[in-house]
Parts: sequence; C-alpha cells; structure tokens
Amino acid sequence: MRFFLLVVLFTAGCSLVENEDQEELDRNRQLWASQNIDDYQFDLDFGCFCLVTDYGTLTITVEDGEVVSIVPEFEPKDLQPFSERNRASDRRTIEDYFDLVEDIIDEAERWSVTYDPRFGFPAKISADY
Repeated sequence: MRFFLLVVLFTAGCSLVENEDQEELDRNRQLWASQNIDDYQFDLDFGCFCLVTDYGTLTITVEDGEVVSIVPEFEPKDLQPFSERNRASDRRTIEDYFDLVEDIIDEAERWSVTYDPRFGFPAKISADY
C-alpha cells in the first residue's frame, strides 16, 4: 500500500481542545492498528525550513513494521548523499508519526492534524512550538 504524509513543523496551526485531539488521535490510531498493515510505502514531504527539504519528497518503504528504505526525490550535489545522513527522524514509521502527534498535543502551542479517513494514519501534521 502507498500513502502520502505531509509534515509541517514550526508553522501556525489551529488547535482544538486537547482532550478532543487526544480522543481523535486514539480513534485513528486504533483504526490504523485494526487493519494490521505491516508492509506499506508512503511519500513524506516536509514544509519547514530544515535540511531534509533539500532532498524533496522522501519515499519511505516499511516491511514488517520496520523502515527498509528511504529514497529522496533528488540528491543535491552540495550536500552529503541522503543515505549517509542516518537520522532517526528520517526512519519514522506511521506508528512513529502517531507518537509524534501525541508529543505535539502535549508540547506544542498550536497544532493541526488531518487523518486519512479510510486508514486513520496522520496525513498532515502541522505544529508550532
């Protein structure tokens, strides 16, 4: 299966009451888990002023619940090859993004999360710390 996820960090988002956000997170996490999807691929875009945007969209493949490959859209000549970066934040699974949303609810000043209606995964995450 292939999904698309957009993460926007350090931008303004709208905030709901924390309890409602936590309940929505829990419902969608349960929806995702109920489908028992261990093998999937998703495209990840960042909308922040951070180094990872220099590589464009990342195509992340997960097998048996573990990231097995990350392929950047392009490799800028003036940066190290993406494969050498080896950052834990680049190796997040959908389950890890649920954890990120939980952290955002607890720590961010403003946030917005949009979940995929069919599968429940966070499709767009926006946070302002």
